[in-house]
Amino acid sequence: MGRKDKQPQSLSRPQSQSQSQSHSRQYIQWNAEMDKALASILYDQLAQGNREDGYWKEVAYQAAVEYINAQLILNLTKDNVKNRLKAWKLHFAIITNIKNQSGLVWDEAKKKVVVTADNHHVWDAYVKKNSKAGPYKNKVIENWEDIEILCGRDRATGIGVEHMNEAVEVMAEDGENEVNSPITQQPHQHSVSTSSAAETHQRKRSRKDPLVEVVAEIGSSLKEYCSSVKVYFTTKKNQEQPQPSGEEIHAVVSKVSRLTRLEIFKIVEKLMHGGAEDFKFLKSLSNDDDKKEWIRLLLSPH
Repeated sequence: MGRKDKQPQSLSRPQSQSQSQSHSRQYIQWNAEMDKALASILYDQLAQGNREDGYWKEVAYQAAVEYINAQLILNLTKDNVKNRLKAWKLHFAIITNIKNQSGLVWDEAKKKVVVTADNHHVWDAYVKKNSKAGPYKNKVIENWEDIEILCGRDRATGIGVEHMNEAVEVMAEDGENEVNSPITQQPHQHSVSTSSAAETHQRKRSRKDPLVEVVAEIGSSLKEYCSSVKVYFTTKKNQEQPQPSGEEIHAVVSKVSRLTRLEIFKIVEKLMHGGAEDFKFLKSLSNDDDKKEWIRLLLSPH
C-alpha cells in the first residue's frame, strides 16, 4: 500500500555507532493515496486551529499519523509525516520562485511548469542559477492545490538554505529521488551587487542638501509612527472582540456558494489570526453574493 523500506547507502568513511544508528531507520516512499490522506487530515487540523505562525502543533502530527495508519493500514511515525511536509515545502518554494520568473509558465490546470521550444532558453538560463528547479521541467504536481494551502503560509518566513538542504535530503530518503541535485548559491555576487548599490546611494546622498535630508527623515519617522498607531488600534480593537475558532469560521464560510476550496481555507486561516471584526461583519451579511465579495476583498492584496 505504498510502503517501501529502503536502507541508506553506506558512507565511504567510517561511521561512529551513533551515526550508524541514526542512519539505520527505515524510510517510506510516499504515493498519491498517502498524500491525499495526509492533506485530508491536515485540513481538519487547520480548521481546528492546530497550526500557528506557519507551524503545525504536535497534536496535528499525531492526528495525521493515526489517521493515515488507520486508513491505509500503515505504520508511519511523526517523523515520516514531518519529513513529507518538508518535501512539500520544498515543492512550494521552488515552484513559487518559478512562477515569479519572467518568461516561464506555470499551467494551473495541468499543475506543471510548461517548458516549450519557445521558452526553453529562458528555462536553461534559470536552471543554471537554480539547479534544484531542473527536475520540475514539465513535471506534474498532482497535489499542488493542497501544497499551496497547507504550506503557503510558511512562505512568509522564508525557506532558508539549511532547510532546503534538509528537505532535499529527506526527499531522497523518503522516495523523492527525482529532486536531489545540489543547490547553486551565489552569495558573493549578491554581496558585491549590494555593496555597489550602497556606494552609489551614498554618493547620491552626499550631493543632497542637508535640510532636505532632515525633512525627509522627519517625514519617514512620522510615517512609521502613524503606521505603528494604526497597527496598535487595529490590534486593540481585534483583542476586544472574542477571537472566533477555526471550526466556527469554517462552519460559516463553507456555506457560501461558489467559493473554491482554496478560498475557503485561505479565509479561514486569515480570520483565525486577528480577523474578529471582519468575521463579525461577514456574519452580518444577508446573502451569499455579498459574503462572497467580502471574502474575496479580504483575500485580495492591499
